[in-house]
Amino acid sequence: MSEKSEAVLKSRLQVPGPLIKTEAHGATPPATSEATKRAVEEHGRELTRVWRPLFSKALGEAAKDEDLVRYAFLTIRGYLSAGTMAARLAPQRPDGAIRTLLLRGVACAIRERAAEAGLGTGDPH
Repeated sequence: MSEKSEAVLKSRLQVPGPLIKTEAHGATPPATSEATKRAVEEHGRELTRVWRPLFSKALGEAAKDEDLVRYAFLTIRGYLSAGTMAARLAPQRPDGAIRTLLLRGVACAIRERAAEAGLGTGDPH
């Protein structure tokens, strides 16, 4: 990320410096050891492997579309990871409304893409 981009994020959007550095270097801070980075990557691959059957069952025929499965997994994992990180920093208020909106958005994207590809979702809607 350029210095100019960082300056814009800090001044105009009031994004904290540590968050900018984390975003600029991916999900891991720059000082993270290579061993830790490899462990995080392996954990991510294992999560994908374990969650695959769940998403396949939930998506029905649409699970044939690898991008849809990956999209759903990454979106939901991102939401859960962000909630976990935020909870470590400060108490969080219940977010049932946000969770419902997120899941509706994911479901809508899946239905649209599945319909375009002629795949069923098993969803009666």
